[in-house]
Amino acid sequence: MIAKPGTWSVWVAFRLATLLMVALSVAGNSLPSWVQLLMLGVLVAFLGIPHGAFDPFIAKSRGLWRTGVGLAGFIAVYIALAAIVIALWVLFPVASLFLFLIISAWHFGADWSRHIVIRCAVGLIILGLPAVAYGPDVASIFQMLSGESAATIQRYLAVLGVGAFLVLVVISVLTASGRQFLRSRFLDLFVLALAGTCLPPLVYFVVYFCALHSPMHVGHSLGEISVVDRRPSVGWAVGLTIATLMLGVIGYAVLMPFVSAHAGLLQVVFIGLAALTVPHLALIDGATSNHGVSS
Repeated sequence: MIAKPGTWSVWVAFRLATLLMVALSVAGNSLPSWVQLLMLGVLVAFLGIPHGAFDPFIAKSRGLWRTGVGLAGFIAVYIALAAIVIALWVLFPVASLFLFLIISAWHFGADWSRHIVIRCAVGLIILGLPAVAYGPDVASIFQMLSGESAATIQRYLAVLGVGAFLVLVVISVLTASGRQFLRSRFLDLFVLALAGTCLPPLVYFVVYFCALHSPMHVGHSLGEISVVDRRPSVGWAVGLTIATLMLGVIGYAVLMPFVSAHAGLLQVVFIGLAALTVPHLALIDGATSNHGVSS
């Protein structure tokens, strides 16, 4: 799903949300950690997760299922992929975190450009900004997600972010597509840089994920789904979002005897997002109508 001119209102919302949170931060009203966690849990739950809940009907529009049996098969595969991601995270937490970050960079980069190099560069910049500006905080978050050794990922992510910035500068200077991208997205790149360097990492993630990425994808999803399926798809999205939240609550309850409340919420949110991102990205980037099935 790629940014299009029709999504201008989403970009405006992203700018306004960023400027509001930066203004609060500059005014000395930095949000306490418990408020940041509350924002993370609530806003990701109600504004972030729903954008992937339209996936069954995206799959239908691409010919991946046609009947109830096909829908059941699609959901079973989706859940199986999510379960595999969680299992791999338990077995290989550091490698899973690093891979999730790379996948997320690729996914977020699609919000900005179709050009593969620009997409990769911007995606890495999106994730690299807080790793540079708030290194210790990011390292602490990674430790809570994947253990002590995961803190080193912050340094790699910072290096990748800086390298991606240099690549984007070179492309913007030397190529026509790069110059066109820079002209069209300069203001939003500035706002992104402002968010990444001025906002605490969790607040930055909430602003980007909930004010830009998720609403943009919801708009594209509704645009791809047929008019006939649009109303039922919304009902399905609500139901799947509620089911996902219930699973998150169960996961949090399971974790509570073993980790702090802070770490438990971070793990539920981010490992849960990783589990949902893999099948979501496989559908969005990997499936086309040419891969349809008849069931």
